[in-house]
Amino acid sequence: MLPYIFALVSPFFYSLSSFVDKYTLDGYFEKHSIKTYMTAIGVAGVPFVLVLGVFAGSEIDIISPRNVLLAMLSGLLFNGGIAVYLTALKNSDTSLTASLFQLIVVFNYIFGRFFLGEQLSALSGLFAIMVLIGSVLLAIENDENGRTIRFKALASMLFACALISLSDVAFKSSALDGGSYISTQFFEYLTTVILGLALLASSKLVRKESKRLASKGGGILLGIILMNEFVNLIATFMQRFASVELNLTVLQTILGVQPVYLILIGYALTRLWPTKFRENIHRKNLISKSLSVLVMIVGTVGIVLSSR
Repeated sequence: MLPYIFALVSPFFYSLSSFVDKYTLDGYFEKHSIKTYMTAIGVAGVPFVLVLGVFAGSEIDIISPRNVLLAMLSGLLFNGGIAVYLTALKNSDTSLTASLFQLIVVFNYIFGRFFLGEQLSALSGLFAIMVLIGSVLLAIENDENGRTIRFKALASMLFACALISLSDVAFKSSALDGGSYISTQFFEYLTTVILGLALLASSKLVRKESKRLASKGGGILLGIILMNEFVNLIATFMQRFASVELNLTVLQTILGVQPVYLILIGYALTRLWPTKFRENIHRKNLISKSLSVLVMIVGTVGIVLSSR
């Protein structure tokens, strides 16, 4: 029973984290660069890297240099994808932007075939097209002024999902080639910290903006980011645990509810806290989003089922 609960709760935590990202971007980084936000994430990640290092223990010493490089490449690709996602999130609804993460499963099967030798059937390809169609439909905003297609958000998230999927390939290659999950995770997360500190050391703009933010509630901001990273770690732990215990098809089906959480949370926050959250909750848009999400979920489950 516990794996099912973890599989159902983890996308809820990921959804909450996306709205915290949006709140942080709008409240603290509206006039600041994404590089500065990535720096803050890196600095906030220091205690989590130390904890991972303690858990990894001696496994860090036995991982090969090649696998260390693969794990750190995974970290670089992942951070690149997150930076692109944050840029899209800064200018779009959370329920739209974060829902497009469903596209990762399409890239995972494509890149898995070319880089890891995993099989992709013709039927899987058709379901992948279905997910892409759903993502295009999701990018269409409906309100009292008519329809607007969020081409920029869709293009940005396609790029972000491709980078994160390549990160998954590098991570899996490292973990399967003699590196354990925890040691690979340590070096991947260490890359986030190194990248953040490197940006702080090399960019005058980042240092200037960081000082300005520190003088205007920097402790609160760091606390928010720390809390958000903790929420992400809990969600990741739950999802990893469920992936070991559950059938892949069942797991992917349950994880597919994340866009539903995003729509519901976005609606509730916009109603309860309209000065901080401004999701498009027009009736036509909610119906359109719900149908688009349904298409993407069916396509995602279809890919998993047809690739077994």
